[in-house]
Amino acid sequence: MLQSVFTRILSLFTLCVFSSLAWALSLTITAFSPADGPIDCVVTINGTGFTGATEVKFGKTAADTFKVLSPTSISVNVPLDATSAPISVSTPDGTCSSSIYFSISLLNAKDGALMLQVPAGEFLMGSTEEDIAKLQNDIRALNAKGSNYKDIVDEFPQHKVSLNTYHIYQNTVTVAMYRTFCTEMKRQMPQEPSWKWQDDLPIVGIQWEDAKAYADWAGGILPTEAQWEKAARGTDGRIFAWGNEWDAAKCANFANCGNHDEHFGPCIAACFPDGASPYNVLDITGNVQEWCSDWHAWNYYKISPEMNPTGPKLGTKHVLRSGNWQQKESLTFRTAYRNFDTPTDRWSMRSNEGTIGFRCAFVAPAN
Repeated sequence: MLQSVFTRILSLFTLCVFSSLAWALSLTITAFSPADGPIDCVVTINGTGFTGATEVKFGKTAADTFKVLSPTSISVNVPLDATSAPISVSTPDGTCSSSIYFSISLLNAKDGALMLQVPAGEFLMGSTEEDIAKLQNDIRALNAKGSNYKDIVDEFPQHKVSLNTYHIYQNTVTVAMYRTFCTEMKRQMPQEPSWKWQDDLPIVGIQWEDAKAYADWAGGILPTEAQWEKAARGTDGRIFAWGNEWDAAKCANFANCGNHDEHFGPCIAACFPDGASPYNVLDITGNVQEWCSDWHAWNYYKISPEMNPTGPKLGTKHVLRSGNWQQKESLTFRTAYRNFDTPTDRWSMRSNEGTIGFRCAFVAPAN
C-alpha cells in the first residue's frame, strides 16, 4: 500500500516536471514592443522558448542583429529592407510567428502625423453573396423598426485587389493639426460643434474639398477606398478591424459610448487601441466617418480593375468609410461597409453635429 502511494506521488511529480519542461520549451510569441517604429529601431519580443534562437524575421526579411536576453525575451533591430509584417522567431526546434503585424512607421514632417506602412500585395475587398444576403435581412428588420439603413449591394462582388506599397495615418486628423493648416493657408476653421474644439479630438464638419486641400498641403492624398479597406482589414478578409466577431469594447465610440465623461460627440484620437487593425491603424472603425478620394458608384466593384483601383472617373457623391459615433448597429462598422455623401456635406446623419473627418495616405515612389 505504501509503495503504491509512493509510486503515485512519484508519477505525479514526474508528470509535473515534464509538463513544466514542455511549457518552458514551447516556442511562442506573446507580445512585442513597440507595436510600430522606423527602420533600424529596437524591438523587444516577449514569449517563451527563445533559448538558442537562430533567426528573427520581419515577414520574409531576416534581422541582421538580435540578442536573446532570456528564454522569454529577445531584442532585435528592424532590418533596413523590412516591410510591415508579422515577426517570427526560429530555433532548432521550430518557428513561431506573431498573430499581429509590426508596422514600419514614418513621421510626416509637415504635420507630425505618424504614418504606418501597408506593404504591396493582394487583399480581399468587399463582401460575399452570402454575407450580403444575411445582412440584407438584418437591414430590413432594422428599417421595419424605423431605421434608415442603405442597401449594401454595392459591397458585392468580393474581389481581389492588388495595391502598391503606401503609408496611412495611424490616426485621423485632429483639431490641432487642422488648425495649423488653416493658420498657414489662411483658411477658416469649420463651424464649431456643440462640444467645442479640443486639440486632441478628430476634426469634424469637413467637406471633401477641405479634406483634399489638407492632404495636398501635408504632401499626401486622401486614401482611395481600396487603400482604406486594406489598412482596415489586412489580407485575411476579416469582418472588423480586430477580427471576425463583433466586440463593442473594441469599436471606437459607437452610439456615443466612448465618452466616459458623458460629453456628446467623438472621443479623443487613439482612445481604443484594442480595436487596432492588422497594421496598427487606430479608430478606423467608429468615432468619425472618413472621406476617401473615390467617387461612389453602386456597380463599381463589378468593373473595378484589380490593380490600384481609384474609383469611377465621374460621380456626384464621394465615398465615406467607417461608422461614426452616432451610429448603433455593428453592420456599419464592418471593414467592407461603404457609405457616400455629396462633397459639400459636412455633417452626415442629417444632423448639425459633426460626424465626418478624414485621414491621409502617402504612396511610395515607384522603383
